[in-house]
Amino acid sequence: AGYNVKSAAIDVQESEGIVFRSCRVAHVGAHGIWISKASKDCLVEHCLIEDVGASAVLLGDEAWQPTGYQQIELKRKGPHCERLHVKDSILRHGGRVLEAGVGVLLAQASDCEIVHNDIYDFRYTGVSAGWTWGYAPTPVRNNHIDFNRIHHIGQGRLSDMAGIYTLGDSCGTTVRGNWISDVNGYRNGGSPAWGLYTDEGSRGILFTSNLVERCRSGAVHQHFGMENVFANNILSGFEEFGVWRSKSEPHVTFELQRNIIYWSDPRAKAMTGRGTTAELTNVVADANIWWPAGDRSKGKSSVSFLGADWSEWRRQGHDGNGLIADPLFVDAKNLDFTLKPDSPALKLGFKPFDYSRAG
Repeated sequence: AGYNVKSAAIDVQESEGIVFRSCRVAHVGAHGIWISKASKDCLVEHCLIEDVGASAVLLGDEAWQPTGYQQIELKRKGPHCERLHVKDSILRHGGRVLEAGVGVLLAQASDCEIVHNDIYDFRYTGVSAGWTWGYAPTPVRNNHIDFNRIHHIGQGRLSDMAGIYTLGDSCGTTVRGNWISDVNGYRNGGSPAWGLYTDEGSRGILFTSNLVERCRSGAVHQHFGMENVFANNILSGFEEFGVWRSKSEPHVTFELQRNIIYWSDPRAKAMTGRGTTAELTNVVADANIWWPAGDRSKGKSSVSFLGADWSEWRRQGHDGNGLIADPLFVDAKNLDFTLKPDSPALKLGFKPFDYSRAG
C-alpha cells in the first residue's frame, strides 16, 4: 500500500483536534495527508486530494504499544491512533509515482471513520484497513468504512487488490453502504482483483448493504479469517467467481446471509476456493439468491460451489432458505438494482438500500 514512502505533503504527528476542512492537496510526489504517532480526534472533511505520488490519506502507524498480556506476546513500539475521520472528501488520481498507493490506508488505529468519500483512479486498492497478518492481537477496533463510492481501481496495473481490503483482527468494524465498481487488476499472473477482500486473519468485520459490481475476478474474497459476516449485499457483474474462499480452517470462516449474487458472464461461477467440497462445511450460508443471468439453461447445475452443485451445497446445510432465482432488478443492465415489488429476495428478508447515498 505504498507504506515504504515515509513522507507526505501534510504530516501530522502526536496531535489532537487537528481539522482540515475544504482544503486541496494536489500535484505532490509522496502521500497527501498522513496522521500518525498516537494522534487523536483529527478530521479531514470536504477536502480534495488529487494527483498524488502514493496514497491520498494515511491514518495510523505500522507499530503500536500493546498492554497487559499483549505486552508479552508482542514487542512493538509506539501507541496507536484513535478517532481519526475522513469524511465527505474526493480522493483521486493516486499512485502516480509509486503505483501501490491507495485511497485511504488505515493501519494500527481504532474508532476511526472513512465515510461518504469519492475514491477513484488508483492503481492498487481503494481503502486498505489493518496492519497485522494472521490472528495476532491488534488495536484495530470499531472502525467504520461506510457509504463510500469507490471505483476505477487497479486500472490493469497491479494485482492482489480490492475496492476495500482488510487485514488482521478488526472486531467491531463495519463496511456498510459502499458502492464499489470497476476493480480491474493485472491479468497476466499474480492474484486477481476483488470488490471486498478479507485477507490474512481478518476477523470480526460486518459487510452489509454494499453494492459490488463489475469487479473483474470476484465480488468477495476471503483468504483466511473468522467471524466475518457478509449480509444483505448485492454482488454483481464479476467475470470469474462471486465468492472466493482461499483457505479452509477448523472454524467457521465467514457467514453469507441474505445476499443477492447475480452474474451475466456465462463463464462465471457462484463460488470457488482451495480445498475439497467437503470443507465447505466451515462456511455458514442461508437465504441467499443466486442467479446466473447469462446462462440460458438456468439449471441448478449451472451454479457451482467449489465444484459442488446446488443439491450438494444444500445437503451440506447451506441455503436451506436460499434460491436459484431471478431477483427481479428493475434494469440491471443499466445499473438500476432496484428490486421490483414481487422480488423473491424481499420474501427472504433482503432489505433494500439506497446505494446512491454512497460518496
